[in-house]
Amino acid sequence: MCPISSRRAKRSIEYVGEGELDRLAHAALTTRLATYEYVAGPHAGPRRLGFIIEDQPTSLAVAADGAHVDLYGYTSLLYAAVQSQERRIAQLGADIAAMRHALIARDTRALRRRTLDPDSRR
Repeated sequence: MCPISSRRAKRSIEYVGEGELDRLAHAALTTRLATYEYVAGPHAGPRRLGFIIEDQPTSLAVAADGAHVDLYGYTSLLYAAVQSQERRIAQLGADIAAMRHALIARDTRALRRRTLDPDSRR
């Protein structure tokens, strides 16, 4: 179970802006993943996938004890990456629509010129 996420249990709430969101997304996307096996204990056995805390000890995905993954922080970090990428995808879509509109307008003008002046090569 994750920590309490209710506003009633929190203070100094500051929502993440676009710049910080992009920084968090970069942190998530540059996290190196590894496969590994635990050397002993109850988790020994199957090969696992994850990150190595020593590779990024200051990550928001590392629990306060420095030895465990903070799943709430890790999930939030990944969610920041999704939000950042969604914003970028939407901007790319808008850019493509604007370019398509500009090309159609250019082609329409060229067609009109050719219709009015069949000798025009422009």
